Amino acid sequence: MAPGIAAACAAANAKVRIAARDEERAAVAARLAAVTSAPLDPESFREADLVIEAITEDLTAKSELYARVETWLEPTAVLATNTSSLGLDALAESLARPHQFIGFHFLNPAELTSIVEIVPASATSSETIERVTSLAERMGKRPIVLRYQDSSGTGYSSLSSENASTCSTRASRKQK
Repeated sequence: MAPGIAAACAAANAKVRIAARDEERAAVAARLAAVTSAPLDPESFREADLVIEAITEDLTAKSELYARVETWLEPTAVLATNTSSLGLDALAESLARPHQFIGFHFLNPAELTSIVEIVPASATSSETIERVTSLAERMGKRPIVLRYQDSSGTGYSSLSSENASTCSTRASRKQK
């Protein structure tokens, strides 16, 4: 997802860098998105207004990454997650600035889809929602701002799961 998200952000004339533990993977992803790569270190994040995390759907891995990266950010920077399956309050639990944390869920392929979901956690400020919504609009996306709900998943993933369940139920009824 990182190359697509980076390309979508670059389309809004944002200064974009892809950082990862594995610098070679970051470089490959950056080449795909036509942006620059950077090491996962404080200097790479020093001037960031927004960081969008797009790592594996693992609560521990994401929490450990946030603990590192949040200390490198300016006090006004927003930390966003592209998660589609983890609860945002659980992810924000250990953050020093949970009001600046938000779900920013891109559909795949991120650079081509027209919608993006903006999912506030319980502590997300209205200013954070507005900043991320504004960026989504500059990307040419139609932002769908969801209401806070303390559950896992986004609106789209919930609808997709429900549709898959409905299709599965209908298919098994036809087979009988």
